[in-house]
Amino acid sequence: MIKIEQLCIVTGVLWKGIWYAVGWGGGGLWMCREGEIGPLLSRQKESEIAKADLRWGGSGQARDNDLMLLGNKRFFDLVGKGVVKAALSGGSAEEAAGVLSPLVLGKNKGEGMAAALVVVEKLPNLQPVTEMMAESRVEQSLASGGQAGVGLKDRLRNLKNKFPKWNLWALNRRKWGWAGKDLYIRTYHPPGIGRRGTMAVGVFLLVLILGSIIVGVRIQKDRETAAGPVAQVSQRIVQAKELANISPERAREVLNEGVIIAGSIKETKKREELLGEIQELVDQLSGINRVTPVTFMDLKLVRDGIVLRDSYFDNKIWWGLDTGGQRLIKMDVASKRTEVVASKDQLGSPAALSSSADLAYVVSDKGIVEVDTKSGKARVVVASDKEWGRIVDMENFGGSLYLLDADKSAIWRYPPVEGGVGGKQRWLKSDTKAYLANAAGMSIDGSIWIAMKGGSVLKFTQGVAEPFAISGIDEPVESLAGIYTTVDVGNLYLLDSGRGRVVVVSKKGEYIRQYIASEFRRASSLVVDGSRESAVWVSVEDKVLEVRMNSL
Repeated sequence: MIKIEQLCIVTGVLWKGIWYAVGWGGGGLWMCREGEIGPLLSRQKESEIAKADLRWGGSGQARDNDLMLLGNKRFFDLVGKGVVKAALSGGSAEEAAGVLSPLVLGKNKGEGMAAALVVVEKLPNLQPVTEMMAESRVEQSLASGGQAGVGLKDRLRNLKNKFPKWNLWALNRRKWGWAGKDLYIRTYHPPGIGRRGTMAVGVFLLVLILGSIIVGVRIQKDRETAAGPVAQVSQRIVQAKELANISPERAREVLNEGVIIAGSIKETKKREELLGEIQELVDQLSGINRVTPVTFMDLKLVRDGIVLRDSYFDNKIWWGLDTGGQRLIKMDVASKRTEVVASKDQLGSPAALSSSADLAYVVSDKGIVEVDTKSGKARVVVASDKEWGRIVDMENFGGSLYLLDADKSAIWRYPPVEGGVGGKQRWLKSDTKAYLANAAGMSIDGSIWIAMKGGSVLKFTQGVAEPFAISGIDEPVESLAGIYTTVDVGNLYLLDSGRGRVVVVSKKGEYIRQYIASEFRRASSLVVDGSRESAVWVSVEDKVLEVRMNSL
């Protein structure tokens, strides 16, 4: 016995310029009109069907060049919104069919699907036939004593134009005001099967469609029952792979169905195998890379007691700030030659660092300390300032030093002068309101990007705040420990220690990918090889961990 919930009927009629569409059991109607694409009518949610509220319907004025897509629930479930929008975006039935056909005609997955593409177009110009007929009746009227008004042909054209272009045959016995006697125009009906014949054909087709749907539902149900849960899950994995590049969103939905079905697989080993394969596909669709970072440098080999607080990368040199032993560490990433270039006596209690060529800068309780790595000499170029609050990061950009002051919600700028560093300037505009108490780090590429501990990223350009938000990520950023970008690096790299990952987003906020590793939960900072964005170096306690992005 086929249950009524298994049936899905969708139909539409274009009548006198009005589009009517009704459905039973799901499905819907999408339209593309003048570049705007969207669903007009639908009832596809399982929760709605479960309530036995299976019916939907509506009507609206049709326009020339409207492109409509009618489909049953099975069709929209498989294809997904993204593919439908892509198919209709071309504005023509041919292009839409070219996009949808591979999905509908693919192996097995097209079973039970039904859809129709409809284009509203102008009918052929029937004016010569109408005028000839009208003139014949006019001649008969004149012969019986009537008078022809001036501009008969013009009046007839105006009469025709009062009706929609798709309704040229709907002039059935309409009365036209005439000087003298009345003029009647009878519609010409081309030879055919007639209204009764048309109705009979329509009823026959409806019965045929209904029968095919019932048979299709029964066949599909029998096949799924016979296949069993293992085959059903495997089928959804294949289907998701085929959809991956067309509609990732729909592919994820198909995989979720597979997870639910896998719960009924009794054999533990097979169930776990299929669930593992599904997880790998979900990760690929979501841009997730579960990595095992390698140890690029174990700093225990250099000194004991190192605790990395901050790092900086400039001209193939990695700099590390050790707050455990109050030391500045320099490493050539090409040779991995590593050395301590300044100690506590020279630095004081360091908080943040930056560099420029052979000069390194460290913010500490002494102020800003400049270290000449060639000579090994260090000097205080800016004395500790009473107006400073808690300095959490420092950047060098265009020769100027920028200090991120979390307590004062300020960014202090120190421009270069001959032989040293100039006086302090407030970089944020006076009318720019910024709350930076939870700031974790800063990076500059012309704009200043600030990572907040709560997971958000703030953007400032020329001292003024600009809107910025991360979109498209599977799970929101939980707790940021660092941020990295430069003029040469095209994206933003965010160290989300809360979720143990490095998240890559575009400078418009669009999510790109992420790298997950349990070690990143203990990380304090990160830098990126800016030449090709080929490697990320993450500071974790006394180690520098590396993830090679071009190998993934």
